[in-house]
Amino acid sequence: MRAHVWVVRAGSRREVESTIALEESHLVVTAEDEGTTERIPLKRMTRARRVFGSPVLVIDLAGEGLPSRLIVYFAPPPPLDAEGFRARRKERRRNATYLGAASEETLAEIKAWVRAIRAARTD
Repeated sequence: MRAHVWVVRAGSRREVESTIALEESHLVVTAEDEGTTERIPLKRMTRARRVFGSPVLVIDLAGEGLPSRLIVYFAPPPPLDAEGFRARRKERRRNATYLGAASEETLAEIKAWVRAIRAARTD
């Protein structure tokens, strides 16, 4: 199983365009611009879930040297910064609309990833 995604690590505001692949015992995250590969053991994943109404998969992790959470966007993420209160409100509304529309296109794919990760963890 393989997908083109954007990954945001817990505590970071920077998304990294990546490819994720599910292997027998690892989730492999390859950053496209940096060319780096990270192998995350499935046994370190405590939870995988889809965020309702968005094209986002959240993977909670436990273990030394790992972020506590990976946020995986299956569509380009909206901008994370906006200037001023009115701009932030307008930007949030626009981002919610975008994420809702992108969710419809990626729903089946994200559900398949959640099922595959859960099944691989229990094997």
